[in-house]
Amino acid sequence: MICRVSRVQRRRRKPRVHGAFRAKWRASTPGEAHSIRAKIAKSARSERTRRPDRRTIEKRAAIFVTDPDASILYGSRMPLSFPQEAVLRDERRVLLRPFTSADTDATLEFFRSLPAVVQRAAWDRIDKRSVVESWAEDIDHDKVVPVMALDGTRVVAHASLHYRKDGPLRRIGNLRWLLHPEYRGDGLGTMIVNLFTRMARDNGLSHLTCMLIDGLEDDALVTLKSLGFEEHRLERYGTDPDGNPADMLKMILEL
Repeated sequence: MICRVSRVQRRRRKPRVHGAFRAKWRASTPGEAHSIRAKIAKSARSERTRRPDRRTIEKRAAIFVTDPDASILYGSRMPLSFPQEAVLRDERRVLLRPFTSADTDATLEFFRSLPAVVQRAAWDRIDKRSVVESWAEDIDHDKVVPVMALDGTRVVAHASLHYRKDGPLRRIGNLRWLLHPEYRGDGLGTMIVNLFTRMARDNGLSHLTCMLIDGLEDDALVTLKSLGFEEHRLERYGTDPDGNPADMLKMILEL
């Protein structure tokens, strides 16, 4: 009789659960225990795959400041592992990784080192500290994915992929990038565009676009055409750095 009671007690023993699970799920039968273990496993998988919030992303990204060899897998808008090493045609090596709030000074120094005509033609006043600081304070990978290329500690390229959360253009991504003149023509621009193309496909986008000022961004035009982007000329659609009407080239890649 004692043995039978012991077996029943072992059969009906509650599973070992921890934390919030202990208060939420309690088992009285083996079948219920099996169901509980399945729920725990499902919740754990969901927790592992859930996109981290902005604070978590910033905390993870800050690892790069002290450990450049760290490898981090980002959330839904950045489903790639960083940092990534890129070898240029001249065998120089650069590191591709996300822009973080700790990169304000280095990024500003890079922007101010660009030729004046490039700075004036940029989409924002990149020579102003307040502009770069505003980017660092509002990093949201569901809107913009900013990526940098570094040669050692020196920033040599800054690029971004822009999204819309809602509306008819929510499956369209827009590319922007700037390269240091010393790193043009060696394949870095191609690597950056290919990186964003992979990212766009992983996020279910249908097209990538890039707007160029005709006659001012010939290097970017050559790169995009070589990667399959189609050129659409928009006459007098934009404004050049001197305030005059300028033809724009809308480059489109169907994914």
